[in-house]
Amino acid sequence: MRILCSLMMLLLVGTAMCTEPPVPKGVAPQIGLASAVQKDGKVMIEVLELREVMRIKMPNGGDVFIEERHWLVLTTGTLGDDIRAYRPDGKPATARDVLNALQKPRGTAYFLGYDKEKPVQPDQFYLSLFKEESIALAFDRPELAPPTIQP
Repeated sequence: MRILCSLMMLLLVGTAMCTEPPVPKGVAPQIGLASAVQKDGKVMIEVLELREVMRIKMPNGGDVFIEERHWLVLTTGTLGDDIRAYRPDGKPATARDVLNALQKPRGTAYFLGYDKEKPVQPDQFYLSLFKEESIALAFDRPELAPPTIQP
């Protein structure tokens, strides 16, 4: 009887250890700096990305690139039209949620998609990592899509 119980326990533990958790769908979030203001009844959001290299135009023509961290505007848009916001529970964030979370520029996770016909959707796995009062942004910028090689 003990052997049978031991074998059953080993079988259950072995099965539990071999079961792989579900893999998140879609893209992983990126980190940027975002702020929001209300203008003419609409919530305007600006998202900046951290860049490692800066381009300097030379007076005699040409460009020089130097290593220097700096913020660069990634996108500016209207909540609901251009940019979507999500709460950690996966539900859409309200205008009030966005204004409260982004009244001052702060680090924010964003999901960047490249196809406006198929908007990027954050996976609940990633959203569940965020604090209760925070929000995550999602937007699509086809012009930033990585180049593809044509066969």
